[in-house]
Amino acid sequence: MDDVKKAKGLRSQVNSMSAEAEILRVEIDNKKIEYNQKLQKIKKINSEIKKIENNKKLKVSEHAIVRYFERVKGFNISEIEDEILNNSVLDMVEKNGGFRKLSK
Repeated sequence: MDDVKKAKGLRSQVNSMSAEAEILRVEIDNKKIEYNQKLQKIKKINSEIKKIENNKKLKVSEHAIVRYFERVKGFNISEIEDEILNNSVLDMVEKNGGFRKLSK
């Protein structure tokens, strides 16, 4: 009779372990899907990077544009700065606490 109980207990363990193994198999399958999705995203991002890096279109910086206006078109940058930082702007800044030096 003890052998019958022992066999029944062992069958119960096998059933429990089989269920756990099935859960693990499903988790592995889901992780494989997730892994392949990540690989596809990486591939897409790498493709975007390559596209950006291969773009040989020449770009003009804002600094270059300002210098072009100054040197070629004859704009006086100091006069433009004075127009932007006129007395009413300076008064408004002063009323709002003035300029603050940023510390590192």
